[in-house]
Amino acid sequence: MVTQRENSGKLTCFLQKVANGVGTTIDVSAYSRIVVVLCAEDATGVGGTVKIQGSQMPSTTTTLAFGSTASLTNLWDYVSSYDSIEGITCIAGSTGYAFTGAGVKQIIVNTNNIQSLNVELSGFTAGLFSAFVYGSTGV
Repeated sequence: MVTQRENSGKLTCFLQKVANGVGTTIDVSAYSRIVVVLCAEDATGVGGTVKIQGSQMPSTTTTLAFGSTASLTNLWDYVSSYDSIEGITCIAGSTGYAFTGAGVKQIIVNTNNIQSLNVELSGFTAGLFSAFVYGSTGV
């Protein structure tokens, strides 16, 4: 018997972002596997670091605010992940992925019961940044 995977399709966290901050929170509670595709583009230069944020709190929780400091009532943290192209070295969530030029990274997220996911852009200096989330279930 073959088990079918269900896929989320492309979910946009942010599109052509040009400033530090977080994107739209994505409900990933139905997915056992999560890939985040990060894109940086611009003809004149790119600079910024992208970090993956996760929470065991549902995305509908009114106290969940990825753009605010984590606390007892705002339970989130940066989650570990790895670049599916670069290899399987785990990247600490608080380190993130630095872009110094245009490029695309396909990031496999350490899910560990994550219910909500967001992406943060920090250290922005130039460029257009986009983050897309893909979730899947099954084997």
